[in-house]
Amino acid sequence: MAAIVFFILYTVIYGPLIKKAGGKYSECVSVEKRVHEARRLIESAGKAYGDMVLMTEKESAVAISDLTNHGNKMGVNFISITPGDIAKEPGFQYKILPIEIVVEAKDEKLAAFMGSLDELKRNIIKIKNFDIVPDKFDRTYLRAKFTLEVYLSARDFGR
Repeated sequence: MAAIVFFILYTVIYGPLIKKAGGKYSECVSVEKRVHEARRLIESAGKAYGDMVLMTEKESAVAISDLTNHGNKMGVNFISITPGDIAKEPGFQYKILPIEIVVEAKDEKLAAFMGSLDELKRNIIKIKNFDIVPDKFDRTYLRAKFTLEVYLSARDFGR
């Protein structure tokens, strides 16, 4: 009788829980691998990752210049650029430079610029937030205000 009760409990309760836990375990392993790869990319700051190199704090003006040159080539007009204070997250090998930017451009040029930020070879950039407003007279001309986070190396490599 005890064997039948044990078999029923295992089949109805314990078996499905074990199967579900196994699925969650593989999901956790997959996420952990992606996190380790992302952390390795950021911690390899100053070393080439493909063509990408994180700049140091001393080179932050170059990062802003690269960004504006890239935007100007794509037909984006920069109205204002306001760098914030560089912050370092505890336990990470990088610093974050927030930059508040206001630009104007035709809708397709602005979309192309925003979508191409990951093509910058010397910067890792994250768009933190943005607000886009169309022009009153030409609805295809947009004014966008957004904050970028530019990742900088926390180490100085003597460049």
